[in-house]
Amino acid sequence: MAILTEHVVPTDHVHLTEQTKGTTMTNLMDKVLDRLVPRATAAADTSFYQNCDGCTYVEVYNAIGHWQKLCHVVGGRTSCGKCTYFRIGC
Repeated sequence: MAILTEHVVPTDHVHLTEQTKGTTMTNLMDKVLDRLVPRATAAADTSFYQNCDGCTYVEVYNAIGHWQKLCHVVGGRTSCGKCTYFRIGC
């Protein structure tokens, strides 16, 4: 005659096991994502205008102002175009 016993698993153990599975799966997904998509950086890209000279009179516009160039900051590097923009006012 066999005696049947009920096998009881503590709920703390079950919770810990499920949590460990979730953590393992999250780590695996993070590794896959790192390979597919580059991580975001804290630095933001931006653009700004920089004056090329002091106040200048431009006859074509019949105005006094500054020649300016458009500059961009991307990935910590700055580059600027030519002085092609005119801003009226000094």
